[in-house]
Amino acid sequence: MKITRTLGVFVFICVFVFFPISFPTIIAQSQGVNVEEITDYQEWNESRIIDKDVIIRSGATLVIGKGVEINFVTPWIGIIVEGNFLVKGTLKEPVVIKSDLVTGSFSITTTASSNVMIRNAEISNGGSAAYLVRGVMNKVSANSYRGSLEIDGGEIDVQNTTFKNNLYAVIVNSSDAIIRVNRSRFIDNNFDVEVNGNGNSNVDFQYNWWGNINGPEETCFVYNNKQQCYYEKIYGAFNFSNWLIKENFRDPVLIVPGILGSEEGSNNKWVLDPVLHTFDNLIADLEKNGYEQEKNLFLFPYEWRDSNVENAKLLQQKIDEIKQLRHWPKVDIVAHSMGGLLAREYIESSYYGNDIDQLITLGTPQLGAPESYLRWERGIGLPSLQEILFSKQMLLWVEHDGYNDTFDYIHNRPISSLQELLPVYDYLFDIDQKALRAYPNYYPRNQFLENLNNKLDGLDKVEFTKIIGKLGNNESSMAAFNVINIDKGKYWIHGYPDNIESIIGDKGIGWSDGDGTVPIDSAKGIASDQEIEINSSHQKLPSKASDIIYNVLTNYDSIANIDPLIIHSILFVPVFSPVDIQIIAPDGSRMGKNFETGGIYNEIPGAYYTGYDTKNEFITIPNPVNGEYQVLTQGTATGNYRVEVSKITEVDVPGGEAKESTVTLRGTTELDVREEKKIELANDDTVVAVNEDTLPPITTLASAGTRGTGDWYTSDVAITLSA
Repeated sequence: MKITRTLGVFVFICVFVFFPISFPTIIAQSQGVNVEEITDYQEWNESRIIDKDVIIRSGATLVIGKGVEINFVTPWIGIIVEGNFLVKGTLKEPVVIKSDLVTGSFSITTTASSNVMIRNAEISNGGSAAYLVRGVMNKVSANSYRGSLEIDGGEIDVQNTTFKNNLYAVIVNSSDAIIRVNRSRFIDNNFDVEVNGNGNSNVDFQYNWWGNINGPEETCFVYNNKQQCYYEKIYGAFNFSNWLIKENFRDPVLIVPGILGSEEGSNNKWVLDPVLHTFDNLIADLEKNGYEQEKNLFLFPYEWRDSNVENAKLLQQKIDEIKQLRHWPKVDIVAHSMGGLLAREYIESSYYGNDIDQLITLGTPQLGAPESYLRWERGIGLPSLQEILFSKQMLLWVEHDGYNDTFDYIHNRPISSLQELLPVYDYLFDIDQKALRAYPNYYPRNQFLENLNNKLDGLDKVEFTKIIGKLGNNESSMAAFNVINIDKGKYWIHGYPDNIESIIGDKGIGWSDGDGTVPIDSAKGIASDQEIEINSSHQKLPSKASDIIYNVLTNYDSIANIDPLIIHSILFVPVFSPVDIQIIAPDGSRMGKNFETGGIYNEIPGAYYTGYDTKNEFITIPNPVNGEYQVLTQGTATGNYRVEVSKITEVDVPGGEAKESTVTLRGTTELDVREEKKIELANDDTVVAVNEDTLPPITTLASAGTRGTGDWYTSDVAITLSA
């Protein structure tokens, strides 16, 4: 009997020495303390008091929404993650996970099957330790401790989170877990990070603030004439390099335009909307608030006619370049219109690099834009300034590339992005059947957007903000079409909008509120972390929302006071070869090719010239002043040429309609031959060709002097020519 007792005590001591656990845990389990089990999908969008363990079972998901406060009020409890645990705070409204207990505080414990994402959170007063008696007369003792985040396996991604006043902030016990804790702060914890075992190459604690510009606190001493050092609050082998030298940081910002938001200039280099200047005010606002281009502010112009699927791969390359340049793991993206779909394609892809923190979309058609139906089915658009400009540019491409018309160009080049903007909901009312067709039956399919909206879980990886334009007019944005089935050859295969080509009537269009381009229901389309509505047209959203964008990015108010460039009219001058072009404005300022030096004049504010080494040469001048303009040409070969001069003027109506006036200048040229023609912009927004005098002058000659024999003059002669 005595031997049995001794053996029992020995086993008891060994258990606690080699497998330390807390007495409160044993007692709680023996007493059958209640446990809350989560076995399916749950969202917590209101603050909670937790008084018992919460277990997220394998296959289940718990999402904690922005601004929620979780308060643990019972000792030695926590959240045990066997499934998915998503903490989705925002910069403005972080999630708070805390306890007011002095001892035996909470722990979030992961397992091998865990998938944990914590974003924008504050974790405080967590972690625990228990001192246990393991032998007779208190001579054998040890302690059991847990971190506020206790990692026993799984995949864990923690970003922009503050660990503060925890007994133990993070403890890693697994050699297999994949762990990223970045862009976070460790402040006034008793102990910050402990990584046990032989090391784990998948433990990444880079880019964090450790409370000091010199990184984790270090203590050094001399032993055997050698300096020895150890860290006060971290232990184990893991990567904590590239620490922050100040507590707050800014991710680099990348601006992604939408359709027509980039132009191809000289040397095949794409530039960000130099024509309508959609982003000028936003860029100026960000720069005024401390951002600097090519340091923490970057632009992504691209060939927007190509598929978003292909451009998403180029976006990945651009982000990789920024990360390498800035030695930083993530960027924030501000995307206008279709640019939001492009960014989503990357985020929701299988090759996403987990390198975007915030996605801010501006007027993105999350469910598609009915306006694209007109382009896809017939190659036409309604008369807005942007749509008329789009049509003019397409005619230039059609002629230069040898297509029959814009419809042929859209489908056979093709402009894949237009098809990827088609709506994926019911928007065609069949007049013959007197019924709204059910998408996708007898609709032009948009499989890109269908697939994209079937992968929305990918957006959980970013803080997602939608900024939406709402003009407050139920007839501002195209939402649907009343169609009839009629044979129009290759056009209107899926239905002809009744009277679409009429100059009066509703043109077979159903209208709704929105930003003039994207209907409100499509802009709202999918769930996001926050949604902000402002009174703005589609094109002006980046300008009007610039202060909001800065606030979302940084949680600070903008100090900028930028007067935005509002474009109400534009002069568009395309060149149909074989000539290059230069324009001289009424005040003498020039834009276009310098015929003497081969350089480029750029003297008209806001104007854009593609350059003369491009396939499609043109000049644009925003808000052109009225008066006489000189249009100079220089031949690049022998042949006939023409130059079209169009003034497109916005009409002050909710839908943003516009009117145009065009004149065509024609001529015949040879290599290096220069010609001058003139046009005048009149007060009524029309363009007028200044008449050229095509009749030869009638010249008379008069002479005066002293005449001699045979009408020869014998004195000086004065000759006078009159015409």
